[in-house]
Amino acid sequence: MLTPLFDDLGYYKAFAPYCASYPCHLHVNVATNYRNHGVGAALVEAFATQASNVQAPGMHIVTNEGARNIRFYERNNFRILSTTYSNGARVVFMGRQLRQN
Repeated sequence: MLTPLFDDLGYYKAFAPYCASYPCHLHVNVATNYRNHGVGAALVEAFATQASNVQAPGMHIVTNEGARNIRFYERNNFRILSTTYSNGARVVFMGRQLRQN
């Protein structure tokens, strides 16, 4: 599922084959003093609920391979599906399947 909308993302073509199964992109930033209080997990679950409500089959995130947030996403039911290089850094595509209502 390629679209010119994301051509400026260096990793897009490498991850495009996964986008049909994981079409909802999630990006979460939580300020340091609010981390480890369940805020991020609550945001993930709220997003998952809304995506499920519209029958989306899955959601994804993209992050740097060495990032500490990989463990966070794994705890929130994401799994690494692919990796590639972008701008000299190794990036990871993680997906989470959603149950259909």
